[in-house]
Amino acid sequence: MIQDYLLYFSNNVYKDSLYIHLRRDYKIKDETRFFNDVEVLYRDGKAIVYMIHNISRYTKIWMDGYIYLPSKILIDVINSILINAGLETLAYKKNSGFVIGKIIAKTPYLTGFLYEIDLKDRIVHAYTDEEISVNKKVVVIEEGTSLDEKRYFLNYDLEGQKIDAYFISEKDLSISDLNKAIIIEQQADVGSDFFYLEEKR
Repeated sequence: MIQDYLLYFSNNVYKDSLYIHLRRDYKIKDETRFFNDVEVLYRDGKAIVYMIHNISRYTKIWMDGYIYLPSKILIDVINSILINAGLETLAYKKNSGFVIGKIIAKTPYLTGFLYEIDLKDRIVHAYTDEEISVNKKVVVIEEGTSLDEKRYFLNYDLEGQKIDAYFISEKDLSISDLNKAIIIEQQADVGSDFFYLEEKR
């Protein structure tokens, strides 16, 4: 089962095709094979992308963009298609990697600010030129979380300070061109998943 993947759907761009990016080290394909409605792109003999064409035959997707926390129902539909095509299936995602945190400390650092952020069960550190008030709730990602098929966050050292979180902006999520940290104004639990939706049946 594939654990690490990223879904992308845009009917405006790819016309009824769902992209499943399988590898973070983005490379240009060197081979393509078709398995029924699934087109598989390969690089060096390894699958890098599944493209499910005519996805509306199986399910309706109402959004454009990356689907960071797909529902179990959507994964079940995708896996039935992959099984019929004889391809490896996807594991359920337990979380998106986008976490709501609360700023508990702010320190001027270099040309910007160093922030301590409470994620309920741990404290992380992020750096930005933007000034954000203490006690504000923000959205961050930690090491290994992908923004898209080319970009993902890795911890780094900033002149002796470990930076192990990254502020998410509206621009990162293609919501707008605003390149400022997303501030959560409504009630939201610290440590909860930004993309979590409760399933009701």
